[in-house]
Order: sequence, then C-alpha cells, then structure tokens
Amino acid sequence: MSFEYAQGGLRCPAAEAGLFPDFCDFYTYYDPREAHTIVEAEDQLLEMLREREGQFDGILAFSESAALAAALIIRHARENPFKAEGLFRFAIFICGLAPFDHETLGVAGGPLASKPTRVKPDDNKSAEQHLINIPTYHVMGSEDELYPYGLALYNCCDPEMAIKTIHRGGHEIPSQVELVKEMTRNINVTIQRANFMC
Repeated sequence: MSFEYAQGGLRCPAAEAGLFPDFCDFYTYYDPREAHTIVEAEDQLLEMLREREGQFDGILAFSESAALAAALIIRHARENPFKAEGLFRFAIFICGLAPFDHETLGVAGGPLASKPTRVKPDDNKSAEQHLINIPTYHVMGSEDELYPYGLALYNCCDPEMAIKTIHRGGHEIPSQVELVKEMTRNINVTIQRANFMC
C-alpha cells in the first residue's frame, strides 16, 4: 500500500488564528474568489494523476480538497462517459464541500464566472444519474459553519453507495475514541463496497 500527498500551491493564512504556530507556512489549492485558480488546481491534479499511470484505489480529502476531489471525479466522468473505470474506486470526504459547478468555471464551454457557484444536488438529471457514482464516506460536524456544503456534497453522491457520520464538532477531524472506531468501520465498509464493484 502506498499513499500520495498533493499539497496546494497557493500560500494562504491559517484557517483559525492561534490554532497553528505563527512560523508555519500554509497553502491552499485554489482561491474560491478566482475561478481560474479552481480550474488550474483541477488541471494540475489531473496531470499528477495521469503521470502516475493508473487508477488510484481511493482518495481521502478534507474540506476544500474534498470539493476539489469531487470536482475531479465528476469532470472525469463527464469527459470520459464511455470509460468504465474512474479516477478512484472510492472516496472519503471529511468536512467536505460541494464542488464548484463546471458550467460557471468555463470547463464545459461557458465563460469564466466572476463568482463561481457550487454544484447543487438538484443539478442531477435524475435520481438514477448521480454526479458521483462510486462508494463514498462523509464525515461532517453539525457545528461546522460549512455543514450545509457537506450535506450538498453527500447529496451529489449515489445514496446506495454513500455513508455519512455526523458528529457534534466543527470543521475538524474527530478524535473521540468512539467516533474514530465508527469512522474506521465505515471506511472499511466503503473500501469493501469498492472491491465488490470490481
């Protein structure tokens, strides 16, 4: 088993002052106020995936990286409608956000929007045609101010293959023993579902 780590390339301030040391540098994948940085981040990550030659088993993504991962899954499926395998066989989204809508980013031919919008669950053409059709696991904090975006991401996924855990915390990875056990179980179920689909 091996892991690949993809770090964002744009410097940014720490998400929460005082939580991290002042001497650290912080990075993000894109600036959500600038549509071109979102498309560039997708292109860079797709290129990295292509350089590795082959499908990755899964992706684990937190916060905006979950939005980026979801966007890549959707974009790859739309650009390769007849290709059986996707970029990933499963996805784990922690405090995830709904991806940006490609129509407003210009990816699907429209002009770049000054204010990109996120994909909404009702963007699905039908209940049978979900934007993300691989096993997914979603961890969300009910006290997270971005919680509605996490629910929107969950609703973009096939409900037959999506599992969610909603904890009482905020925008964080839970560390309570029982929650860690639950997350471990659900990650294993998600991986087993992906293996069953092979």
